[in-house]
Amino acid sequence: MRNQLPNCLTPGTGDDRVRPVLDVYDLAVRLEIEGISDAVARADYGFSSTLAMSREYFNDVRRPDPPIRKPAAKIGFLQFLNGISFAIPAFLCTAATLFYHLSLWGGDLSPEAASALAIGTVCSFIATGGIVQASARRMLTQIHMNDWDGAAFTCRR
Repeated sequence: MRNQLPNCLTPGTGDDRVRPVLDVYDLAVRLEIEGISDAVARADYGFSSTLAMSREYFNDVRRPDPPIRKPAAKIGFLQFLNGISFAIPAFLCTAATLFYHLSLWGGDLSPEAASALAIGTVCSFIATGGIVQASARRMLTQIHMNDWDGAAFTCRR
């Protein structure tokens, strides 16, 4: 185990020309720049990865943020529509299946089965507001990057 922390984890000793840490991912990159790989974080510091190490030290390292002007709040329904707007292509596919009896979902599905699949997909987007799909996409990205700690954190959150 090392006794001395890397420079990016010691608060107040950084150069003023260095920008403040943005988030845990920025801190993890700074750790890796200083030569702290996942193997080094595991062997020398007892963390499972540099990302886990940066999560542990992030609040100690970051500087207080300047006050940020809050954007004007959107009306609840408009905010909901903004959240599910990524489902518009699926909605258009559903409309094409229903009105033109043309299955855009691929495979050898009957128009009735394709319509049921499309309606179910769009209804699930509307019912959940897209949060389940968005978090699943984020977890898949983290899993593909072998960031299992991050995927578990996203799942718990």
